[in-house]
Amino acid sequence: MTIEIIEKYPLSIVPSISGIEVWEEKIYLIGDDSAYVYIMDANLQFLQTVQLFKSRRKPGEKIPKLLKADLEAMAVFQWHERPFLLMLGSGSLAVQRERGYLLNLHDHSQVLTVDLSKLYAMLQKEYGIEELNIEGLTATKSNLYMVQRGNLHGDNYLLKFDMEALICHLLGHEALPPKPISFPFDLGGYQQWLLGFTGLHTLNEQMLLATLTVEATDSTYLDGQVMGSFVGLIDLNSHPPVIEKQQLAFQGAHILEKAESLAVWQQKSDHEYILLLATDNDDQPSSIYKARLTV
Repeated sequence: MTIEIIEKYPLSIVPSISGIEVWEEKIYLIGDDSAYVYIMDANLQFLQTVQLFKSRRKPGEKIPKLLKADLEAMAVFQWHERPFLLMLGSGSLAVQRERGYLLNLHDHSQVLTVDLSKLYAMLQKEYGIEELNIEGLTATKSNLYMVQRGNLHGDNYLLKFDMEALICHLLGHEALPPKPISFPFDLGGYQQWLLGFTGLHTLNEQMLLATLTVEATDSTYLDGQVMGSFVGLIDLNSHPPVIEKQQLAFQGAHILEKAESLAVWQQKSDHEYILLLATDNDDQPSSIYKARLTV
């Protein structure tokens, strides 16, 4: 696997980008401290916003850290032949970060709030996760995958759910959440700090892509200096799955922005893809990078 950054696009309209998805040549973005989905066209021109929940903050304005929904994971998926966008709070604080939102991509007026508290409580109990921090979500034809970020304790997990079972629970059709198949990952370290998952995307039925970052912090709540960002390729055919990773660099220097999410923009061949990588720069404008992936 090789990753080559082609271009960089500063993006001030979306605060703290935490998720990026592509559907029908439109780009969908969320921020962890925003109440909106931001929709852009193929030229990265802003089209519209969709409000997910009530907020005094307008598009582009940040919700304070203690109050934010911390939407960190997002995926487009087909369910009963209809396209949806599912967004999940991280679970790192009770109540406000234990909610998700389901958006009908054929009718943006249909936004459903879902309760994640039972699901997240089960994950913590089942796998002994000290501090829950769901950072990525993606879909294959019949499964939904999540990643748990475990920078401090190394408890990075890939969680595989049956799509029908999970969506039925989120919609309230089943009281108990389904248990996933879990795959713990040792992502290693960089400059004395541990790597952690920050995003997830489906390349194909056999391979997933992930974003990984290293932050100089002793807290899952407080941000730290970003020491490096990486893209990982997860091979689902291996038992257990294995990950190959490469550090991101642009114009001869390592990227010291927090890579939060990624999406396939174009497939050039069976081995070459153009990706969109979203970064959260804390107090600076967020960015989108266009990158060439060869596998």
